[in-house]
Amino acid sequence: KRFMDKVNQERIAKKIRIRSIRFHDPNIHLLERSQHGEENLLTLRFAPQSYQKIGVGVGLYDTGKVGFFGREGFGILLESDDLHELMVLFFELLWSKSKPATPGQG
Repeated sequence: KRFMDKVNQERIAKKIRIRSIRFHDPNIHLLERSQHGEENLLTLRFAPQSYQKIGVGVGLYDTGKVGFFGREGFGILLESDDLHELMVLFFELLWSKSKPATPGQG
């Protein structure tokens, strides 16, 4: 929790905006700076309910890297322009189907 809070503080200080698609799970307690809103430079949407069982997260970075991390405790970071382009396409498709959050939701 402390590590991610520090990452979010640094991101906000550098004025780095992010968009995030989350799976709504009331059992997950999120960090204060991971809530939707301009003060956190975060635009958040919630994926459709039918996708809630997916246990893998994806991070897309402006460096062309793609990170995968899962509930099973694994993580991998790959540097591939082709994979990055494909995952951006998938992200945009899911973004268009996801419900916008309201300020303070997370």
